[in-house]
This record gives sequence, C-alpha cells and structure tokens, in this order.
Amino acid sequence: MTSADLETKISLTVFFNVNRLPVKAVWFTGVLRIGTGKRINGAGNFCIFPTDCVYERDIYFSIRNGSILSKHVVDNGNAGRFLSIEDRKWVFSGAAPTAKPIDWTDARCVNKHLTNEVRTRGVLNTSEYRSGKNRPLSRDKVYLSIPRTPASVWEKLDLILPVGINSPEDSAFVEVVMKYDAVAARYRVSTLGVLKRGETIHHPRYDGKQE
Repeated sequence: MTSADLETKISLTVFFNVNRLPVKAVWFTGVLRIGTGKRINGAGNFCIFPTDCVYERDIYFSIRNGSILSKHVVDNGNAGRFLSIEDRKWVFSGAAPTAKPIDWTDARCVNKHLTNEVRTRGVLNTSEYRSGKNRPLSRDKVYLSIPRTPASVWEKLDLILPVGINSPEDSAFVEVVMKYDAVAARYRVSTLGVLKRGETIHHPRYDGKQE
C-alpha cells in the first residue's frame, strides 16, 4: 500500500474530528523551541541528537491549549550562551517573577574550598534510571545538576539532605543553602525551596568566570 492509498483511506476526522487543515493543537500546553540562523555547535556541524543542536538564535513560544501566549527570542552569541534550554523553557513557561535582590551564587561558581554557607540554584535529582526504571536515591546520594549551555558543560554538585527537609519531586528547580563537608565529600543542605516557573537557575550576571 502506498502513501497515496493511505491518504485516500484515512481522513482527518479519524484523528482530529475535523475535515480540513490546519488543525489547532488544542491538546498541547508547554514551550516550543525553534532554532534559527547558523548552527554554532557540534563537531563538523553535526549533533548526535537534534535537540542538542544550538543555533545563532532560539525562538521560544509559550503555548496553552494550542494558543500562543508569548514569544521570546534568545541570541545564543551573547549572554544567551550561558543559558540552558531547560532553564529557558522553565522561565518562559511562567509569569515574570517579582524582582528580588540577587543574593545567590551561580552554581557554576561554587567550589569545594568555600568554608561558609552558599546559596545557589539548580535542578534537584532525587532518582536515577536503573534496570529500566527510575529508582529513588537515598538522602545522602541526591545531587544538584546544572544543565549544559552553548558555552558551559553539564555539572553536578553532590548533596546530603537532612531528615527535616522534605524532598520535592525529581528534577525540581530549586534554591538551596548549603556548605561543603570535606569528610563526606558532599554539600550538606540546610534549607531548600522550590522555585516558581519564571525564576531562573542561571545567575543573570554570570559571565563564564569563576568567582
């Protein structure tokens, strides 16, 4: 059976209950990313996965029930090169947050030589994929991940969550206050809060340098 035969046998009403194009994607709510311009990453202009490809600019559409709510254009050649795709989708899917003092440190600047507590942000991973399923991690094995960006690699900070802190769902965007424990070789968390959609995990003043 050819594709032409299929076109004559299957109508739009089978899938969408309509009889002509275009079809509004009322089932979709989320953020769509479209890369434009020249590709700026990948050896030999090649990416293993299409979603890993980075172009000169990204256009993000925030969508609810098939209707476009907002549009954001990010220039990956400037400050945008330090922003991850995961963070952009999180930020653009929420309302602009109320302005707050920038009193936290970008996680890419955190190092093991800090003797004082530090406040930072990232994605909390409380499970790992093993043997075909996600399995929860113990409270002394969770970690804070910092997604890769066009100009920085994926990183993680190993954490210990005290019993008194409720662990949010896996892959939650969080802000933590922590201190490095040289004996355990991990960061002990003293406070943890879940960020709202619209709040970034990448410090707006981060320029690729260690503080």
